[in-house]
Amino acid sequence: MTAVRIEALNPTDERSQMAVTTFLNEMVERVGADVLEIDVAQEAREDAGRNFFIAALDDRDNVVGMGSLHQVEPGVGQIRRMWVNPVLRG
Repeated sequence: MTAVRIEALNPTDERSQMAVTTFLNEMVERVGADVLEIDVAQEAREDAGRNFFIAALDDRDNVVGMGSLHQVEPGVGQIRRMWVNPVLRG
């Protein structure tokens, strides 16, 4: 991988949902969290317009990292999720 670009993606975008699902699977493996019951697609639909999803994409358009910001109220947000592909951590 030679380059990474950052893009804002719609939370309902297939790449966004795949990244969140990968993140949740990793959480299950790492901490035994029972997070797989989260319906990623439903959550994205409910939060549309209140979430800002950032993805790091490689030169093949694969998501290699992501972050999700959630608007709590106007001018106030919180980091909801943050993930980087384990192969690229260092």
